[in-house]
Amino acid sequence: MIYHTTRNIPRFLDVKTGLPVQVTLGSPRRNCAGLGICKIERMEIIATAPIEAKCGKVAGLLSVKGSRIVLYILKYSISECTLRKHFSNGILQLEDSYSIPSKIAEMLGIEETQTAIRAGLYKVHDFGMHLCVEMAVSG
Repeated sequence: MIYHTTRNIPRFLDVKTGLPVQVTLGSPRRNCAGLGICKIERMEIIATAPIEAKCGKVAGLLSVKGSRIVLYILKYSISECTLRKHFSNGILQLEDSYSIPSKIAEMLGIEETQTAIRAGLYKVHDFGMHLCVEMAVSG
């Protein structure tokens, strides 16, 4: 179990940096089995203390950086099985593209033509208290 205290929460948790989300990992085509992003849901608040990590679900912030979507994943929300299955090689693999829900795209200010995260392999950057993944989008 990964556990961190709230004393070391980095500044990126400022919700001005991104939209608080819960991400269900897995392939949407395979009913959330496999690898990728199966679902992104808006969270009203972001937990600032350790939460019960569930396999395949993570909490974080979603933002836009140029023509890319950036997902900051809070490490305390990652279960051991999720870490092994989805992040063990420093790569997040998306077997299928994922269409960002229209309401979330609107909140992020994404153009309607740029709402799909492309399938592919994405480098995962480890910043101590969070992981960061920048992903390409297409229409």
